[in-house]
Amino acid sequence: MQTGDERLRRAIDDAFVEPDAGARRRTQAVVVVHRGRLLAERYAPDVGPDTPLPGHSISKSVTHALIGVLARQHRLDPDRPVPVPAWQAPDDPRAGITPNHLLAMASGLRWDERSGGWDEATRHWFDEPDPAAYALSVPAVARPNEQWGYSNLGYTVLSRLLRDAAGGRAADVLALAQRELFGPTGMRHAVMTFDSTGTPQGSNLFLASARDWARFGLLYLNDGLAGTRRVLPPGWVAAARTPTLDAGYGSGFWLNHTDAPHPLPGRWGMPGAPADAYFARGYLGQFIVIVPSLDLVVVRLGISYRPGGDIATVGRMVGALAAILGDRPEHPTQARLTQASPAQASPTQAPPPPRASRLGRPGAGRAVRPWRRPALTRFTS
Repeated sequence: MQTGDERLRRAIDDAFVEPDAGARRRTQAVVVVHRGRLLAERYAPDVGPDTPLPGHSISKSVTHALIGVLARQHRLDPDRPVPVPAWQAPDDPRAGITPNHLLAMASGLRWDERSGGWDEATRHWFDEPDPAAYALSVPAVARPNEQWGYSNLGYTVLSRLLRDAAGGRAADVLALAQRELFGPTGMRHAVMTFDSTGTPQGSNLFLASARDWARFGLLYLNDGLAGTRRVLPPGWVAAARTPTLDAGYGSGFWLNHTDAPHPLPGRWGMPGAPADAYFARGYLGQFIVIVPSLDLVVVRLGISYRPGGDIATVGRMVGALAAILGDRPEHPTQARLTQASPAQASPTQAPPPPRASRLGRPGAGRAVRPWRRPALTRFTS
C-alpha cells in the first residue's frame, strides 16, 4: 500500500480485513485523495492502478455527468418534459417527466429493483432486446415529484436521451464522453458498454480503474471544473447534493444528511462519514465518497454481499480518515496529479507525451488533460 502514515495504513487495512463470520468483504481497491494528492491506495491481488473495475450503479453518476454536459452545450433541456409520444396522453402522469425528475429518481416511475427476484430492472437488463423501449413502456405510479423511487429504468431512459442527443450511435456517445468527460478529467481506463441499439448501459455497466473513479469524484469536488475548463454547468453539482423530497438522495448521488429508515439499504446515509459527505454508490460495495469540507475523495471497490455493500465498513473508514486528515498539513512529497497548461485542455489540441509515473503509466492513445485545483490528471511522484 502506498502510504507512509501508519494511521492511514490502519484505517485502509480495516477495509480489507475479512470478518470472522458472515459474508466476506472482498475489497478490491481503495484510493484516498486529499487536497489533490494521492495519500494512499491499496489493491487486492491481481488488481492494480490501471485495472478497470465495474462501477455497477456508480454508472448512474457518470450518466448524471454526461446529461450535465449536454445541458451545458444546450443540446438537452433538463427541465423540459421528455419527448416520448407514448407519454403524451393528457391523463398520463408521465407526460410531465423531465430529465431532472429522472436524475433525482422522482419521476413517479415505480421502484423497479427488489432483492432476490425477477423485477423490472432485471428484465430490462437481461431479457429485453431494447431496454429503453421497455423502460418507456412501464407505467408510472405517481406524478413527478410526488414520491421518490429507485429507478434503473429512469436512467435507461436518460441513456437513450444521451444516445439520441449525441448523434444516435454508440460511436457518437463514446466520442462525446471522451471529448467532454474522460479526456478532460484524465480518466484513461474508463469503459462504456452498450446494448444492441447503441444505447449506453448507463444505469449499471460502466467500468473504470479506481484512480479514474477518484478523478471522477474530484470533478464533482471541484464544482464541475477540470482545470480551467468547465465540464458541468454551473449549479449542476449543487443540484446533485440537494435532497430530493424526503430522501437521502440528491441527483445522481446519495447524501449523508439523514439516517432515517430506508426500505432498501435499511437507512439513508453512510454511518460514520462526515455529514456533508455525498457519494456515488453501486451494487456489491462500489463507492466514490466526496467530502467537500475536507477536500477529500475516497474510492472503495469490491465484491461484497455484506449488508448495504458493506457500507458500515466504508463509513467507518471514511470517518477514520476524516479524523486523521482534519488538521493535517499538506505534505510536499505526496504524489500529485499534475496540472498542465490551458492549451492542453482544448479538445482539438493534442497533448504532449505524458511523463512516466512511478504510480502507474498513462494509457497509450488517450488525451490526458488537466484539472485546476486540485490539478488531477495523472499521478506523479
